[in-house]
Amino acid sequence: MPSYNGMTIPRLYMRLIQPKGYRFMFIMSKRIDLWCRRVFRLFFAVCVLVILCAVLTLSANASATDYYSYILPMIYDDIEIGDKYIYYCKDGRWGRADPGGSILTGPVYDSLEEARVQPPAARQVYFPFKGDNGLYGYKNSAGAVVIPAQYDAVANNFENNAAIVQKNGKYGIVNSSGEVLFDFISDTLYKSDINNYYAYTVDGRTGFIDNKFKKLSEPFLRATFVSMYDGYAVYQASGDKYGLASYDGKILCGAIWDYMRDFCEGLAAVGVNEDFYGINARWGYIDKKGNTVIPVIFNSVNPASLDFSGGLAGVCEGSSGYYIDKEGRVVIRLPENTYPYTGFSRGLAVISENLDKSYINRNGQVIIEAAPGVRWYRADAIRDDIAVVSSYLDSFTEGYAGVIRYHGNNPSSWAQSEVSAAEKAGLLPEELAGQYTVPITRAEYCRLSIKLIESYTGLAITDIVGKVNRNVFTDTADLNVLYAEALGIVEGRGGGIFDPRGKINRQEAAKILVNTYKSCAYIPAHVKPMPVWSDKGLIDSWAEEGIWYMNEWGVMIGVGNNRFAPKNDYTREMSVMTMIRLYNLLLDNRPE
Repeated sequence: MPSYNGMTIPRLYMRLIQPKGYRFMFIMSKRIDLWCRRVFRLFFAVCVLVILCAVLTLSANASATDYYSYILPMIYDDIEIGDKYIYYCKDGRWGRADPGGSILTGPVYDSLEEARVQPPAARQVYFPFKGDNGLYGYKNSAGAVVIPAQYDAVANNFENNAAIVQKNGKYGIVNSSGEVLFDFISDTLYKSDINNYYAYTVDGRTGFIDNKFKKLSEPFLRATFVSMYDGYAVYQASGDKYGLASYDGKILCGAIWDYMRDFCEGLAAVGVNEDFYGINARWGYIDKKGNTVIPVIFNSVNPASLDFSGGLAGVCEGSSGYYIDKEGRVVIRLPENTYPYTGFSRGLAVISENLDKSYINRNGQVIIEAAPGVRWYRADAIRDDIAVVSSYLDSFTEGYAGVIRYHGNNPSSWAQSEVSAAEKAGLLPEELAGQYTVPITRAEYCRLSIKLIESYTGLAITDIVGKVNRNVFTDTADLNVLYAEALGIVEGRGGGIFDPRGKINRQEAAKILVNTYKSCAYIPAHVKPMPVWSDKGLIDSWAEEGIWYMNEWGVMIGVGNNRFAPKNDYTREMSVMTMIRLYNLLLDNRPE
């Protein structure tokens, strides 16, 4: 096009003949039109984004609320779940329901203790009575005297045919015939509910007695209070500090802790106050030898989350919440201002966000939360697929309580019998007993493999493997992974990476299964040829042996249409099914 001084003729013409005001209005109208278009586009994009977020939110709420249902509605003042019954309180009185939520008795009991009382046939056979001499003895249910009144004080009943009694100011143990099982030498004497052991004190020192009434130790421990557990005792010394001792007379850890919780999976949470009033505390962990294995650096919103379950424990640090493993490494990182509230049970844990409770799985995904418009003030750990939840009365007070049932723990109908068999055989770890239809992770599959080896051999894996290289992988210190690696069952991805949370596919599962078999027994020669799968081109050479043996033994077969589908994901229920099949195969071929 012709131009003059770099300006095209039409533009030059407009510049020369149009009035300046007209040109200004023309230019401004174009600019206004351009900005209107931009604003409209931005408005349209925002509307689309809002609609998309709303759809995703509704989908998330639907998925998180479809996993459970109420078996008792949130209308009760309080609820407690027992071994056989659910106890509920309404208008100050208690009643019973069965685990399915069916009401067995109305609210007719004055207290929870009264509601817990078993039918008369299950009550104690011997009853204490006071004689004319002011002393105590025992009668049977027919009212006949079985032990004459001769003691200063007696226990309310006999447990394991033994009762603690006091005579001449000293305590001892007698059986239902009055025979002395442990002599009257103790200033105090009490029994553990865990293992039926006893703690006795003489001249201010405590010793221990086993459930056969034999001394495990002479009095050695100066303590104002002792709690007995399985093989050890937590004691409280003067100054209200806690320490750890063994039954055989050894002090494992001096009384240096302000708080000490029970041992769970070999570790106990211990705490120290950060201030004079004990409002804030720092927590860490010790082992059963009293050694500090995880530094005392963490906080806690609810100390119940500190107990290890399924290899994880919930801790806080400032505004951040985590679930850590037994090496103190972060496994699950929660969103900001969200904290662990319970440990994991049946594969789920409760978290708290602005006091609102919800349930997450071991991948940190929210699985159960209150329906829209409802807030849970209380949410208990799931036991036998049920849990107590409650609403808000206000920001500081619990409202009405109900019971939910979790639906995500049921395997598919075609897997139920074998999953049940695996659970009865002790092959199903508690932390994997749920969410059966989700893909299993590499670390979880190692857990199943190690559980099978322990069950088959009758030995602890530590007795089989001994020490392991804890630095073999840079992304996990999971002992089950390390044991499986030491036995040659699994390998890493390369470069020190194991990828513990990565998925397992079918050919990887077959490889691990055959390696697990090799860890337990000599592998026999093939008796059948390798099937010619229609998708054999997808099978990697390193997986052929495992696929051949597992198909030959009927442990892991194809998916139909002569396909093996080696790259398909492997779910928990598939993993459990093949493990119980492999376990039964090992038992059937165990050498005499």
